[in-house]
Amino acid sequence: MPSFEEELQLIFIHSINALKESMWDTMKSLELELTPVSFMALKIIHQQKMCTAHTISTTTGKDKGQVTRIVKDLLAQQLIEKQAHPMDKRSQILTLTEQGKSIFIQLQKADLAALNAMKTGLSDEQITNFMSIGRTMVNNIQQHNVNRKN
Repeated sequence: MPSFEEELQLIFIHSINALKESMWDTMKSLELELTPVSFMALKIIHQQKMCTAHTISTTTGKDKGQVTRIVKDLLAQQLIEKQAHPMDKRSQILTLTEQGKSIFIQLQKADLAALNAMKTGLSDEQITNFMSIGRTMVNNIQQHNVNRKN
């Protein structure tokens, strides 16, 4: 049976790097001082009704310190704002400002274009199979990491 470990690793690395490069290029062309992780934070804030820094941390897998720096940067650029959480006075709800929404929409369009480029030449069935396999692989590696820690 063939061993695909190295090729799988390279495919994942190249895919992630290509998506990041696309996002960097878009942000540079828009003269934005953001990172791909900042875009992910904007996306999470846009999608989550009661988004907190903890939400961003758990969704992205970034530690609290990294998320704190991202949130501070987005606040400084006036792309997000924070309000007291109505049920938890220790946390704050993050929302996009009007400027943040406008920038998010531009970045989202570029992100979708990159993702659509990745799907070029693939059938819906192939993409569905890839996503199913990908979810299984992610679950497998997450379980492996849990088992290693125990």
